[in-house]
Amino acid sequence: DFLDKSIPNAELTFIKAQRIENIKNEKSAIESQANFLLELIKRAAEESAQISQRLDSTFPARLFDSINENISSTSINDRLIGIQRKRELFMKFGIIKSEDTFIPRKFSNATLGKEYSTVLNLYISDALEKLSPYE
Repeated sequence: DFLDKSIPNAELTFIKAQRIENIKNEKSAIESQANFLLELIKRAAEESAQISQRLDSTFPARLFDSINENISSTSINDRLIGIQRKRELFMKFGIIKSEDTFIPRKFSNATLGKEYSTVLNLYISDALEKLSPYE
């Protein structure tokens, strides 16, 4: 009561019985934050699913549009490693669930044909866009 009179309209958090409570709604602050994070992850998953559907449905048209692009094997390899690391990080924290992610050893030194480079480049761009809601 003293603090309510001294500091009107303040949201106060007290440590009580080794818990942090949010006085406004009598819920623990930790539980409130956990629920908030869970909601953010759910929204990101929904947004990622929408992006995935859009990209999957337009893949053939985008593939034909990008056939004339020149992409190096080194660039593709570096970008695949980047995606792999990003997925591993998200999986480590339980943000996404995924199958094992790995880059085939054969690929690291391989020289790709233009067709493979084009498809892999498009795959990489799509994968990055699908993961973007989680960032």
